Amino acid sequence: MKHAMGIIVAALLLVACGSGQRGGDQLTWHQDSIPTAYVDELLRSAGDTALSGEVKMSYPTFEGGAVADSINKRVEAAIAAAIGIERWPQASLAAAVDTMARETVEMLSGFTVDGRPASIGFYIHTGGEVTRYEGAISVQLSVSTYLGGAHGMSQMIFLNFDAADGRQLSREELFADLPRLAELNRIAFQREVKSRVEDVTEACLFYPFDSIPLPENLMVDSAGVRMHYNPYEVSCYAFGATDYTLPMSEVESMLGKIYGK
Repeated sequence: MKHAMGIIVAALLLVACGSGQRGGDQLTWHQDSIPTAYVDELLRSAGDTALSGEVKMSYPTFEGGAVADSINKRVEAAIAAAIGIERWPQASLAAAVDTMARETVEMLSGFTVDGRPASIGFYIHTGGEVTRYEGAISVQLSVSTYLGGAHGMSQMIFLNFDAADGRQLSREELFADLPRLAELNRIAFQREVKSRVEDVTEACLFYPFDSIPLPENLMVDSAGVRMHYNPYEVSCYAFGATDYTLPMSEVESMLGKIYGK
């Protein structure tokens, strides 16, 4: 049921263009958004008054030839994975979304529990920003969903690309000294956590403070290195996300060649 509702929500990716922005020397980007009227129409077509939903989605789309195509492919794949539709082998994301949405409407229409209409609700909200620093472009995606279960889920996804060719960059390309960065990060993580909950116990954490790994999502801008841990990544859900920035004065010597270092 949870996955099925994720499919309905996926209809959102039938897009309408937003306003234009400059993303790099030869690239432009604009916000694609999904009109909520489309979702309302989809729900009405189910003929089931117990089914409700709210969708507010936008994300960056690039223009500028093969480089833009490469970045867009990764951005769409990240969104698809976050809402659980990455397994559909369609020619395009929009085609996969359309097929899955129509199949799911048919499946959920008239769904009952103990002979009574089931009250089914969901939401999905996404947003996106683009940051250019030296030779790298960073796309920051925010995804918040409730598709059934005990609680909703919010997460940030950072994607880092080479502005010259659109390649997704590895950590080894972003940073010249990962061990030192990890060491500084462990200190910063402990400081951030204890500033929120002074007497926090490591029972809420999945790692001891001296073994906290680098986050899955990190990016560089003029302020420094932004670190973001999503719920369940290194701590329990109740602790929430953890987000902070290592200042540029501390990390500049650790940056990779992509940043001109």
